[in-house]
Amino acid sequence: MRSAAEAGLTPAEVNAILDSSPAAFPYQLAEAWQISDALVRQLKQTISEVTATGLFDPAVKFRSRQHERAFRGLKPSARRKWLRENEYWREVADLTYRSPCQALAVDLVEFADVALSCTIRGPLTVGFALLRKALKDDLFALEWIVADPEDYFQRFFSGTALDREVRNLKAPRQIEIIRAAASKTRVGEWMPAEMLHDLRFNKNSPTGLEPLWQKANHLVTTQGALTTQAETLNFVFADDDERDELWRAFYGVVPALFFHVTQVFDAALASFAGRAEPGHTAQLVRTLAGMTLWMRSKGTRIDLAKQRKLFERLLLRQFPKKSCERCARRVSLTLKNRHQLFEDGRIECAGCGQVISVE
Repeated sequence: MRSAAEAGLTPAEVNAILDSSPAAFPYQLAEAWQISDALVRQLKQTISEVTATGLFDPAVKFRSRQHERAFRGLKPSARRKWLRENEYWREVADLTYRSPCQALAVDLVEFADVALSCTIRGPLTVGFALLRKALKDDLFALEWIVADPEDYFQRFFSGTALDREVRNLKAPRQIEIIRAAASKTRVGEWMPAEMLHDLRFNKNSPTGLEPLWQKANHLVTTQGALTTQAETLNFVFADDDERDELWRAFYGVVPALFFHVTQVFDAALASFAGRAEPGHTAQLVRTLAGMTLWMRSKGTRIDLAKQRKLFERLLLRQFPKKSCERCARRVSLTLKNRHQLFEDGRIECAGCGQVISVE
């Protein structure tokens, strides 16, 4: 988990970056930016670590040394064809699952990372436009793989464009896939699948991102609530107040969706790589601490009262019971300790000031 300081930007520095911009980044959204940035960094780190261990590669039991030498000499793009031609069917299925999970996660992070940077450094419209593919297309494909891999890969191999398949799915089926994927994560369906769907797919949602994605990608929109007003163009003539509202719309929901991404990707990895303990639990504790801070802040745009209570319970359940080695006092998760826990994985004894690491 990376703090704002580790990221190279503090909330004050974020404001300094935008001194010459039409409007200053709202300081009330600093915690929303911090948790969003930390979640993207977390995904990047996880992808890098799993790639380095070779867990995205299939575990092939070769029938001969000749086969092993031939396979090792192939480019990654040619391996599935070779496995199929030599009838390594189990390995074909294994690679078919692992490879898309890696590719989708990498694509999602690349778009999300740049989108996040754009919202901080100035081109806010670009940030919205880039985030659409990450949270609508890449994420839904990952959810589909986790929820119903047989259905997903049947379509994947059919030769029919998956994008067209997704567009043809009715909302109830999309919601069913989102719910099934969420149910396989560490925290379960922490937010109703209908709500996760509304935030990404509903063109008429007052709090969702889809209306803003449409306007960010099109100068003029003509559908229902999306209709562009006369004598203007979408986002082009945004004044300071409108930019402020766009920032709040972005950071009011994005942390929730980024958290959902980390959980779905973790569930995808768990199907073939297991879940690392206890380090992963420490990471989840820090993430939950950051999410509860965001949910308490003025940066939220949706009603998360139930989710915050759930995360509070999860945090207390996951948080290892700590007693200060110096004074034996029980260390509790005060608001100050939640901030410190999220920032650098440490808490402080209120009795003697002893710093305790939870890693």
